[in-house]
Amino acid sequence: MEHNKYEKIIADFSAKITGLAMELTQATEDQRRRVQMEIARLTEEIREYAKEAARSSSQTPKKDDGATVDFWDLGTPKQRIYKKPDFDGHSVSTTPIDREDISSRECFSAEKIPPRSQVSSQPTERRFTSSYRRNPAVNRFFGNNSAGNSPRTSKILHSYEPGGVLLHKITVRSWETENEFYGRFISDATSSHKAHSKFDPDLHIRPVPYQSYVPQYSHMNSSQVDYYRWLRENIRLGRYPDCDPAYLQLYIYEIFNLPELIPPAEGVELLASIWLNYRSRHGRLDGYLCEWFADYCLTNCCSLPKELLPILDVIAPKAQFKEFYIDPIITAAVRDGDADSIISLGKTVIEVSSDYDYKSARYYPDNKEAYDTHIPKAVGEAVKSLIEESAEPFALDRLYKMTRDSFNGAVVAGGIKKRVDIEFSSFTRRADVRDAITALVKYSENKVRILLGIKSKLRLDGLPGTSESVIDRYFAPILPRETGVKKEDEFMPRDYLKLYESEDYGFDFGKAAEIERQSWVNTERLTGEEYVDKAEEYQPEVEVSLDGEITFEFAYTEETQEQEPPKAENSDCGIRDALAAALDGGFRNYCRANSLYDGEVADRINTLFLDIIGDVVLEDCGNGYEIIEDYREDAENWLQMQ
Repeated sequence: MEHNKYEKIIADFSAKITGLAMELTQATEDQRRRVQMEIARLTEEIREYAKEAARSSSQTPKKDDGATVDFWDLGTPKQRIYKKPDFDGHSVSTTPIDREDISSRECFSAEKIPPRSQVSSQPTERRFTSSYRRNPAVNRFFGNNSAGNSPRTSKILHSYEPGGVLLHKITVRSWETENEFYGRFISDATSSHKAHSKFDPDLHIRPVPYQSYVPQYSHMNSSQVDYYRWLRENIRLGRYPDCDPAYLQLYIYEIFNLPELIPPAEGVELLASIWLNYRSRHGRLDGYLCEWFADYCLTNCCSLPKELLPILDVIAPKAQFKEFYIDPIITAAVRDGDADSIISLGKTVIEVSSDYDYKSARYYPDNKEAYDTHIPKAVGEAVKSLIEESAEPFALDRLYKMTRDSFNGAVVAGGIKKRVDIEFSSFTRRADVRDAITALVKYSENKVRILLGIKSKLRLDGLPGTSESVIDRYFAPILPRETGVKKEDEFMPRDYLKLYESEDYGFDFGKAAEIERQSWVNTERLTGEEYVDKAEEYQPEVEVSLDGEITFEFAYTEETQEQEPPKAENSDCGIRDALAAALDGGFRNYCRANSLYDGEVADRINTLFLDIIGDVVLEDCGNGYEIIEDYREDAENWLQMQ
């Protein structure tokens, strides 16, 4: 058509204008005028040809005979060749066709269709003659992979047993795909790894910005490449200059893709050093390294470095496969009894499985050192003991299996990417373990409060197994020993109670028992009745301790009934009045005016509120008991309900 010819001419003129514009940048003053005039002439001709092209395209097209072509005229409908089939004796019936119509069309077969009774019931084989090849279904399990990168049947590369308490067997398989992705990255990484920095690592170089979500060598300019190589040399020497996170990601990808040039033992140390020294500056490192680091260690048969033990309580909760980070500390704690591993175990299980955060407690800010020192260690000791005893819910008799695709989201070539089958045990995946860990934390905090002299306690549910005795045994050497001597009242004179102590006259309980026995014998002789059983019935068993104290244990018969102390009528009346006085700040004066011991009344009030809110509302502040301000509203509400 005519407008196609005009479009070609306009394109040629546009190319000439582009060439003249490039000449204009290097032309002299006289030449610039000539070039500008030529550009103006070509621009005007382009406008004219554009008008001609628009005019020719707007004209109505015509047929060869000169008739106007109607675009919407579809012509007369074609004559139907077939009619609807009838199913009297055949599955499909034919319709006679005129010879004239057949001559203008492709000839059809005149073979008759057999009756339905003669048609075989077996399905015939379908053959696709089309050249269209259907793509395989995409397995959604493989996350970031497209249909072309979906894994095919993979083969086992190697299998090993880590020998830990949780991890039992690791099987590494290949990642077979139809298409090779990130294949060029390995060649670029190899060339970059062999190249040295042109700057001395000891020199201070100003950081060069580099932002990229998927950093690669081909995306950097020369300045960024030079800074990357200088940064890499410093990291190898143990120095960690400031840089953008994209540089770190690129170096991490380089370690992943070059296992032959960077041995896995060296790569693990490099990754751990990058993680430890840059995680405070770049918080995103924890997000993806907690997954990629586990993949790198599992696929290359590497163990977790000891340098990461101090931060396991932070990175383990962020990882999907938490057992990889928990296994080494449990193994060291259970098998070797390592003290540092026990503390790390306590910190980790508290962060992973506890519903109660002891760092949010009311007394934590003022006693941070005591809380952080004793609670993780006590919980670690308890968890270690429960695992050794296989107590529920810490028994490791259940075996889990997981298939994990390594390096998801990372720039890793298909030959480096692996599929890992893991057989492991776990106690953190059980729902009831959260209640058990929460109870251990609360019980340990109650012991810390006793150590600090805080009388209020946390309410908790049952402790698992023998954990209570384990925690008590840990705190026993550091808790203050109870002497049994009450603190003297500041209003009571010194040694006042000694005036009421009984004097020691050297009474012999053995001789008294013998006198009683002889009296019953004489009574029997005089009355003729037997009193021997009665004498044995009330004969005390004397036990002398090493300190000279004598204790008595009386054996009562079945006829003896324990009498419950009479319940005081309106027992809550005194509690209400005492609590109201405590809210007004006159608790001690109230007890003194009513001849009551303030410690006993405070214990009754605290016992009542332990059942209501799970904590005490009165505490001894040195000058008497006072209401805890956090629970003032609860106490006022209780008084209003009475």
